[in-house]
Amino acid sequence: MKKATKTVAFRQLAIYCNIVDNQLLTDAAYLHH
Repeated sequence: MKKATKTVAFRQLAIYCNIVDNQLLTDAAYLHH
């Protein structure tokens, strides 16, 4: 149970970081234009 919760939390964190990275890339591309 604990391990499953940890995996879900890690997955959500990875998804969140991916969204942040995409947002930063979008902002950077927008600033460069």
